[in-house]
Amino acid sequence: MIVVRTDRVDAKLEAFAAELESLSGLPTLFLVDESLGEIDSGGRAKISLTPKACKSLGLYCPKDFAWRCGDYGFYLARTQYPEATNIWMIENDVRLAGTTPKALFEKFDSISVDLVTSYLHPAEREWPWRKALKACDARPFRCFFPVVRLSAQAVDLLLEKRRAHSGQWSRRWLWPNDEGFVATTLVNAGTSFMDLNDGEPKIYRPDQFSFAPALDGSLPIESAAPVALFHPVLEGDALLRKRKRLQVRAHRRRNLTWFRRRVREAVLRRLNKQVRW
Repeated sequence: MIVVRTDRVDAKLEAFAAELESLSGLPTLFLVDESLGEIDSGGRAKISLTPKACKSLGLYCPKDFAWRCGDYGFYLARTQYPEATNIWMIENDVRLAGTTPKALFEKFDSISVDLVTSYLHPAEREWPWRKALKACDARPFRCFFPVVRLSAQAVDLLLEKRRAHSGQWSRRWLWPNDEGFVATTLVNAGTSFMDLNDGEPKIYRPDQFSFAPALDGSLPIESAAPVALFHPVLEGDALLRKRKRLQVRAHRRRNLTWFRRRVREAVLRRLNKQVRW
């Protein structure tokens, strides 16, 4: 199955979901952040992401969990659809192009691995989320989360680990994001994984599929490659807000609060480095 992760549903997103369903032949649902209230999914089946639903699974929910913890959507999907053997999660600001875009799903249809993702590698020291991945028995890894496939077994393993971390106060203070938690947990557990670009056809390019810059979705999204992923693709106010956030991020000033947080994080990193992942 495919879940499209979103905080809003409109005609364009429904068209994207319908396109994914047609290309993949897989049932495609919305994973909707309904932390602030119910959102009309336009008749398409949805999974509701709320603090109540996640806490019922034994998960710690920081204030920004809906943004920070994309893996929570997999746990809800696994609970609601236990028959699914593999689950794709695709974010709402992804677009698929190319001469044969269905090749994305055809490539992995007969491949049985626990994790399919992009940019999977050891977490660099300068990566901001690395600080939350300290442990005495695990090497920090990271991946990129706009397009991810997990096996049912991987989802179960990750949920068990998130639940265990939820009971540790030092982990809660430095709660990992989805990209670090999923990569670190699955790689160190010895599970199987593949990059979207392993083998042929290649699926993404760094200049088209990355954290930034934001692409204007009102312009044609095209590629001469067999298949190509683009991210982030936004329009109108959403595009303006994203570009503004990126500018603020690039020029963020350090103040007393920032220094205090860094001192606290340093203490917590030392504590976590002495305990098992």
